[in-house]
Amino acid sequence: MLRKHIYLIGFMGAGKTTIGKQLAQKFNLPFVDVDQFVEEREGISIADIFEREGEASFRLRETKSLQQLSDCSPSIISTGGGIVERQENIDEMKHHGQVIYLSASFATLYERVADDTTRPLTSAGKSTLHERFQMREAYYENAADLVVDTEGRSISETCDFIVEQLGNNS
Repeated sequence: MLRKHIYLIGFMGAGKTTIGKQLAQKFNLPFVDVDQFVEEREGISIADIFEREGEASFRLRETKSLQQLSDCSPSIISTGGGIVERQENIDEMKHHGQVIYLSASFATLYERVADDTTRPLTSAGKSTLHERFQMREAYYENAADLVVDTEGRSISETCDFIVEQLGNNS
């Protein structure tokens, strides 16, 4: 049984929510998606926060939600792709658990999210997303306790690999 949270980080389309739900079942722990938690806590969609108040306002709400979730009992926590842009978020995650970076190539990630209109940043265009991916990649790698390449792995294979790695590191 885990005594700390598992935080899943990575760019949009990395599979944080899908993999997180399956890991939660494997570990018999609650699953929480930070983005969904923000929406429920604030009573407004992330897209509306971005549109009405901007990304900076969303990032503040995201940090407050992360802090609130970190104080709860151990969970599998799927984070938003930009959570690593604030050092206080990285510090919070590292203090309260293990940080797993789900990595994939930009081409793969873009293919997974290109048609998803529910994500505020997908409307920015491919080149803007690629710039953001390149900027965040070092943050993900530096924040991670474990980097998991999801290229060519099924969700089940990725989860099994994570369980195996966490078992070897506990």
